Amino acid sequence: MRLRWWAVMGLLVAGLGGIGLWLMVTRVWPDPVTEFIFLGLLTITFGGLTVPVAAYLNHRFAQPNWQAQDPRRLLRQGIWVGLFGALCGWLQKEDALNWTIAAVIGGVFALMEVFFLTRDQG
Repeated sequence: MRLRWWAVMGLLVAGLGGIGLWLMVTRVWPDPVTEFIFLGLLTITFGGLTVPVAAYLNHRFAQPNWQAQDPRRLLRQGIWVGLFGALCGWLQKEDALNWTIAAVIGGVFALMEVFFLTRDQG
């Protein structure tokens, strides 16, 4: 798939997730079920916003022919950022988030992505 298609689809998904977040915040009474829906929409929105940025950075800095070698890279990177945002949002809701925990979680996700990027280069 072309990088422009990934960028357009990422922005479309982020826009739909943002609209869902706005509707959730302004029109729905908070209860435990809506908290999980909110975190899911937060994951989708952050993941969608990440895909165009990841597409640009991979186009700029990755090796040639990276898209043929790893066709799901942009989706995977968007999911990592979305999960990071949702996990930090949930920890903030539970009043357990601080900079150290956020850095450790981000480091774990970054190391997992480094593993996936380097496992086929050998």
